[in-house]
Amino acid sequence: MPSWPAGIPFFASREGYRRSGPSGTFLESQFSIGPPKRRPLSSIAPRIFQGRINNISLAQLATFEQFFEVDLANGLHPFEASDPLNGVIRTYRFQVETPYRVAPQGLRVSVEADLVFYV
Repeated sequence: MPSWPAGIPFFASREGYRRSGPSGTFLESQFSIGPPKRRPLSSIAPRIFQGRINNISLAQLATFEQFFEVDLANGLHPFEASDPLNGVIRTYRFQVETPYRVAPQGLRVSVEADLVFYV
């Protein structure tokens, strides 16, 4: 499994950092009588992580984009990285729609991404 490229901070900026609880972990069925029944869909619980990498160089952006396009096959494959909040190594993958966004900051750039990780 690919690892996050060395030399590029893994969404270490507190600005833009968001993490949600598990989502899509159960299916709820309604019955004509009684309360709805819930059952698990999977034994893993995906969580959404949003982060930002501030102030990276154009060379670092090129490394990031090559990692995304080549190593991850345009975001298809998961990768490992250290959780910016607690340092735990986790498995991440990019969200399907708009996996990342780039905004210029002079000669440097900011990258925002929506990722999923599993606990």
